[in-house]
Amino acid sequence: MYVHAYQSYVWNSMASRRIKEYGLQPIKGDLVVASKSTAACSTDTDSTQMEDTVEFISEPSRTAVTVLTEEHVRSGQFTIHDVVLPLPGYDVVYPDNDFKDHYRQIMASDGLDINNMKHKVRDYSLSGAYRKLLVKPSLMSWRWLRYNDVKQPLALTDQDRLRGAQEPQSLPDGKYWALQMEFTLPTSTYATMALREVLRCDTSSAHQSTLNQV
Repeated sequence: MYVHAYQSYVWNSMASRRIKEYGLQPIKGDLVVASKSTAACSTDTDSTQMEDTVEFISEPSRTAVTVLTEEHVRSGQFTIHDVVLPLPGYDVVYPDNDFKDHYRQIMASDGLDINNMKHKVRDYSLSGAYRKLLVKPSLMSWRWLRYNDVKQPLALTDQDRLRGAQEPQSLPDGKYWALQMEFTLPTSTYATMALREVLRCDTSSAHQSTLNQV
């Protein structure tokens, strides 16, 4: 688990830097998942070396990717929602731009070499994977609720529904306002990050703990 957490740490750092430095447009050297209309770039590692699937890794390491060229970028064929970044491992392709060096530097600072990620201890030898840089939620809906009791649950659990509980109703003159949202996300994406982007709020554990103080 700690090894996978480190992969996510590197990915998060690279994702934040990618958006900060280059914004929300594909650039030359970015990676996208290969399709019939693009040439695939793969490390071609023997399938017997694949690691066990981990739930929070979105794409298997055997995913073939395409490195974007200037022609791809000019064509407008791809958007930022097509761009993927690798979780570090021995069976992934890194972006063909300065971000390969950024990966190299952040991992070198922890004593790791991106070109030597295999390890004699299997748990430390990870093939890597790819995650979308940005993902759009689907089946999105929302509504405002007004209420008075700060301890009243504003959403039903599955158990509540099995018991036939009624949906919380908005009070016309309620003292407090709540935003209730429903949406669907694919694997390896997180509702907390979607809410952060909507509400522009701090998602650190320290800040979140203060929200429960009444």
